[in-house]
Amino acid sequence: MREWLKKEKTLERIAPFAAILFGLIVGVLLILFTKNSPAEGFKYLFQGATGIKNWEITNWKKIGNLLLVATPLMLAGLAVAFSFRTGIFNIGVSGQMLVGGLAATVVGTQFESIPRLIHVPMVIVVAAIAGALWAFVPAILKAKYKVNEVVTTIMMNYIALETVSYVVRNFIQSDHFDTESMKVLPTATLRMDWLTALFDRSNVNMGLFIALIVAVIYAFILNRTTFGYELKAVGYNKDASEYAGIKVNTRILHALMISGGIAGLAGVTFYLGNTDHIAIGKLPTYGFDGIVVALLGLNSAIGIVLSSLLLAFFKVGAGSVKANLVNNVPNQLVPMIISVIIYFSATSEMFKKMIKKLVSSKKKGGAK
Repeated sequence: MREWLKKEKTLERIAPFAAILFGLIVGVLLILFTKNSPAEGFKYLFQGATGIKNWEITNWKKIGNLLLVATPLMLAGLAVAFSFRTGIFNIGVSGQMLVGGLAATVVGTQFESIPRLIHVPMVIVVAAIAGALWAFVPAILKAKYKVNEVVTTIMMNYIALETVSYVVRNFIQSDHFDTESMKVLPTATLRMDWLTALFDRSNVNMGLFIALIVAVIYAFILNRTTFGYELKAVGYNKDASEYAGIKVNTRILHALMISGGIAGLAGVTFYLGNTDHIAIGKLPTYGFDGIVVALLGLNSAIGIVLSSLLLAFFKVGAGSVKANLVNNVPNQLVPMIISVIIYFSATSEMFKKMIKKLVSSKKKGGAK
C-alpha cells in the first residue's frame, strides 16, 4: 500500500477525490449549521439531480436536465484542458463561448430557405471558427510578444460582452425584448424531437453528442498523434522542446486557437440548444466552471466527462435541496461546496506532499 501511495500517478488520481470529499464535508457542516439533516439534504440533492426515488427513475426530465447542463460544461472543460496541456492558461473561454454563440445565433436567425441538414452544420462550424478567431488575438500576443495570456484572455471576455451588445441591438434584436436577440429558426436549433420526447420535454440536444465526439478527438490528438505529443512537450518544457526542433510559438498559437474553437462549440450548444436566443450583458459562467472541470478531470478526456457530470449534478440538484429541507438553507450552499472542491483541486500538490510525508513517517515509525 505504501509503495502504491508513493507513485506519482496514484497521488494525481487521489487528489480529485480528496477535493470532492472535503467539499462534501463542508456541505455536511453547512447543512448541520442550518439545523437540517445532512442525510436528508444529500437525499434531496440526489433526487433533484437524477429524478431517482426508491431506486426507480420517476422523472426522466431531471436526467435530461443533468445532461443538458453537463454538455457546455464538458466542452468548456475540454477547451480549458487543451490549452492547459500546452502550459497555457486560457481564462477567456467564457468570451470565446459567447462569441461562438453570437456567430451561431446570427447565422441561425438568417437563411430561412436553407434545409435543416445544411443549416445546423453551418451554425456549428461558424461557432467553432468564431471562437478560434477570438482566441487568435491573445494567442498571437503570447506567441510573438510573450504577453501574459491570463490578462489578455480576461480582457477579451469583456470585449466579447460589448460586441454581443452591439451586434444584437443593431442587427438581430428581438421585436419584444431589447436585451435579447431574435429566436433562431427551427432549422438551426440543435434540439431534436426524439431526445425531447425521450427525456420528457427536457431541452437536452445534439450538443451532448458533439461534446462526446470532441472528447474522443481530444484524447486521440493528445495521446495518439505527433501534433499532440509536441503540444504536451511544449507544456512540460518550452526550452527543451525548442531545442528538440519543435516550433514552440506555433504550437502555442495552435493550442489557444483550438481551445477557442472548442469554446465556440460550447457556445453553440448553449445558445442554440439550451436556449434559442442570446441575451446581452451576460457572460456565461461555464467558461470559468470549465477550469474546475479540467482540474477535477486531471485534463484527461474521460476525467473531464465525469467531472462535468459531477458539477452538473450539484447545479441541477441544488434547487431541490432548498425547496425540500424544513429549515431553509442559503442559496449559496451548493456554490460553496463547489468552491471548496475548486480550492482543494487547485492545492492538489499539497495533498500529494501530505500523503508522501504521512507514508514516509509511518514507514520510519515501523522500522523503529
